[in-house]
Amino acid sequence: MKDNHALTKLRGSFGAAVAWGIALYSGAPPSIAQTNQQRAQAAATTATSNAACTALPSFYWEIGDRNAKLAGGTRGSSPPTATTQMNVYSASKWVYGAYVYQRRNGILNDNDLRALRMRDGYTDTKACLLQLTVGACHSSMSTRDTAAIDKFFYASGHFQKHAAVDLGLSGKTADQLAAEIHNYLGNDWTFTYSRTDLAGGGKSSAADYAKFLRKILNGTLLLSGGALGSHAVCTYTGPTDPVSGRVNCASAMDSPSNEALQYSIGHWVESDPQWLAGGGDPAYSSPGLAGFYPWIDSSRTYYGILARADLSQGAGAASSACGRLIRKAWLTGSAQ
Repeated sequence: MKDNHALTKLRGSFGAAVAWGIALYSGAPPSIAQTNQQRAQAAATTATSNAACTALPSFYWEIGDRNAKLAGGTRGSSPPTATTQMNVYSASKWVYGAYVYQRRNGILNDNDLRALRMRDGYTDTKACLLQLTVGACHSSMSTRDTAAIDKFFYASGHFQKHAAVDLGLSGKTADQLAAEIHNYLGNDWTFTYSRTDLAGGGKSSAADYAKFLRKILNGTLLLSGGALGSHAVCTYTGPTDPVSGRVNCASAMDSPSNEALQYSIGHWVESDPQWLAGGGDPAYSSPGLAGFYPWIDSSRTYYGILARADLSQGAGAASSACGRLIRKAWLTGSAQ
């Protein structure tokens, strides 16, 4: 484990960076002189011409607010549509975080916080393709690394243990698990499970997942407002770099990202100092392995989704890179 700097120093760096970013985007959405038509054109131009986006074979994207979709489009040959059902992989984490927060009535205990911020020591990641219940999936990844307790370690085992043991969902099948999630998050959208893996087994469409994000924006769900990004922990395990402002995190052991992000209740806070220094928004997001990238901007005014199903290496990061620029184009009214 890398341990170059005290956590207090890291928190100071992140705090300043996040505060700076939120100062740019707090309250009313930025650049409100631009019309939604201008924003949509900027976003569409970015989606179809920026190199980070043209590098993707094909995708569907949309942006909306608490009430409705405001813009969207496709790029590439045979792209998915808004209603194409696909495995969303780690975008499932945001859904589980919202479910737990709703079920707990907004009051999380210590076990909840350790699990949902991936600090509970369950460092295993299994596909759980043959495990038919939540408990069986947990049993396949039940090893706990005591050295990782209270350290950030990105793995699905945290969520699986929490669901099976702390919430008593051990006997649930994939269909029963989906019914349980909808019991708390509503039945007006579709979210199913291709396997009983809480952290990565979810399946949905852009249109359905957008309904979930709108529920967050309009306050239907408790994981709204200040709950987004709350209890965030540092995740950066790379080298300290004065130029980028990234500071190695003493309380993190493993992260899939080389950026200095934070992790909240089943979702990321895009607080990397280099991204913020370039005018990026410290949004909330939960990118999936195959490139499904959902986000909510830091002003909690807009949501967005870039949807595709691509299991090539780095697909999630590639979608995030494009999706961030589409978001930036929308927020600024300028093509990126």
